[in-house]
Amino acid sequence: MGILIAVLVLVGALLVLDLVLTFGVIKRLRTHSELIGKALENRVPAGPVMVAEGNRVADFTARTIDGAEVSRSGFTEQTLAGFFAVECDTCIEKLPDFVEHAKDHPREHVLAVVQGDADGAAEFVARLAPVARVVVEPVGGVVSKAFEVRGTPVVAMLGPGGRVVAAGFQPEVLPRLAVR
Repeated sequence: MGILIAVLVLVGALLVLDLVLTFGVIKRLRTHSELIGKALENRVPAGPVMVAEGNRVADFTARTIDGAEVSRSGFTEQTLAGFFAVECDTCIEKLPDFVEHAKDHPREHVLAVVQGDADGAAEFVARLAPVARVVVEPVGGVVSKAFEVRGTPVVAMLGPGGRVVAAGFQPEVLPRLAVR
């Protein structure tokens, strides 16, 4: 009987040890899953995500939410441009950075394009309208095609005539305009 009790205690101890190790492995897997998710979320797509620096955007004409016309020919001075998609979690995350950066520029020199339907774009429009001229268009819309946008969020600084001076995923990489 004493041997049976000793064997049961040993088996019980092994089961408890196995359970503790299993919980440790599960915790480690969750940590790795979070890290992989963040890495994939912020990955840079292969190739350019818009017109290359030094090139001009194609001709386009679109209407802002205010009904004003915006076109490449209207870029007579440096202009900050940002592209966001309604279904993009990273776009929601980066939107405050863009808005903060845009505050340093005159509103007429900031263009924000929101890809998606008008209902889904309402939150973006509410936050962007005070600092930018806002265009809401479907994915692959006329402005996005002119800029050859292949991913969002993406921001660019345009020179006179619509030439891309700098582009990237974060507004911080762009040169700041003098506040007027």
